[in-house]
Amino acid sequence: MVSFQSPDLAPMESIWAWIDKELGKSPFTSFDELEEKLHEIWLIIPAQMCQNLVSSMPRRVAACISANGGATKY
Repeated sequence: MVSFQSPDLAPMESIWAWIDKELGKSPFTSFDELEEKLHEIWLIIPAQMCQNLVSSMPRRVAACISANGGATKY
């Protein structure tokens, strides 16, 4: 049995990238400010983005299998 541990199978990576982009929109100068901003951003993660990521899982898995566990477009 082949085991795949590809980040391509982790939709959360796309959410982290989105969070990083949102963090870059406003500066912070302390850990407390960072924590507060992360909390604010977490609360506004678009539900549609999450749904799209969940819906993409069959395609992600198929692409990963086709690539023998290697890199994919995801």
